[in-house]
Amino acid sequence: MIETRKSILSIETATPVCSVALRLSDGRVYEKRKEGKGVHSELTFVFVEELLREHKLEVRELGAMIISAGPGSYTGLRVASSAAKGLLFETGIPLFACHTLGSFAMGARELLMKNTKGSMAVEDSNYGLKTDYENNLTDFAGCDCVIDARRNHLYHQTWRFVENGIVPLSEVVVREIPEVLDRWNSGCLLVGTGVDRIRRAAEARALPTEKLPMLSEADVVGAGHILCALGRISQNHLEKLIKKVAPEHFEPYYYSGL
Repeated sequence: MIETRKSILSIETATPVCSVALRLSDGRVYEKRKEGKGVHSELTFVFVEELLREHKLEVRELGAMIISAGPGSYTGLRVASSAAKGLLFETGIPLFACHTLGSFAMGARELLMKNTKGSMAVEDSNYGLKTDYENNLTDFAGCDCVIDARRNHLYHQTWRFVENGIVPLSEVVVREIPEVLDRWNSGCLLVGTGVDRIRRAAEARALPTEKLPMLSEADVVGAGHILCALGRISQNHLEKLIKKVAPEHFEPYYYSGL
């Protein structure tokens, strides 16, 4: 169980987004993030140091650290793993590995729950399009989460939204983009770092794309989503997303889920 009476640090580097977040003991969450090539090695430790300094904390005062476990970028995941091992060396502070695609699903759920009235306009940074839909959790059965795996492939997993958390409906699988589009449940959101590629595949088939419910990395990828959800989802569901690991022995899950 994660100790929430102390501050918790979280690192997300499985995608082109480098994100570090800090949850204070009072529940407030602060995040620093940047997207781009090479940002993980350049900024992960910088963000950690800045957040701790700004909130007058030291590593030994943390109650836990959470890092993205994969699947995702080999280099990015190695950076987070190395950072955790270095920061937690001989501190006794517990390390938790978070299911990367599950964190996307939680990010989508958190976004929907924050906007429970009216409609929400989601802007796709690549296309400048907006998708309008009633942003109520009951409007969607869940979400299909994807991470760009290069070439013609995506990491893919389907999650279902439930009242007190999220439930995995499939394993993490590397699929070709057309297969993801074929398998997409139209009652679900499409979320993650590969949604623009799915949109292009849909356009190539002359499928209507202006109303596809999608959330990109700007919406759902970040170290703060699980931190924000702590205390709002059941322990049973939390245990499906986060596993306690030994810092000195942990290796990221580059090609599969937890």
